[in-house]
Amino acid sequence: MSVKSVHDLGTDVVRSVVDDLFRRFMNDEDLYPFFSRTRLSFLKIHSLSILKAAYAGLPSEEDLERIFKQHQILFQEKGLGIVHFNKMLHHLEGALAGKGVASSILEKAMNFLDEIKPMFEKGAEYTVPVTVAPTKTKIYFKAVIKETTTPTTSPRELSKSPNSLRGSFREKLTKSPSFMRRSIRIITKGVA
Repeated sequence: MSVKSVHDLGTDVVRSVVDDLFRRFMNDEDLYPFFSRTRLSFLKIHSLSILKAAYAGLPSEEDLERIFKQHQILFQEKGLGIVHFNKMLHHLEGALAGKGVASSILEKAMNFLDEIKPMFEKGAEYTVPVTVAPTKTKIYFKAVIKETTTPTTSPRELSKSPNSLRGSFREKLTKSPSFMRRSIRIITKGVA
């Protein structure tokens, strides 16, 4: 059987690696503050997903953006940086080597993690590299709903007949933008 990743070694080995990794993190005085107020079960699942990603291939731009967004608070508020990244790499390498994982498997994980290293070097100043292809252009819209002061139906009337809007709501919504505005006014007035 050829071993291509940590997962090919079996569930017990992977769990053992993750357990050892977090034991190392929690005993490191520089890394402990990042993990001390987080559920250990969540962190272990997170580590398993990182190991899985490390053997799935190099991260795409979407992966980098997702990883950055997930860690942005740590960069900005807790000062997560390259020193911490290097310590985590050292601990990961030690945990994998301690379980007898082959150097070729270890090298593959390190190559993946090298791709996300610039994110930790720049910390909060990091910007995700984006290439815009003519066929994959994304346009983002921002919708603003303004609350008006005079609803057309009072919340009291709605509470007396809760089914009055149900039957033809979709028809009214698609045919009349003003119905949508009235409905939003009613909802926002009723909630407050």
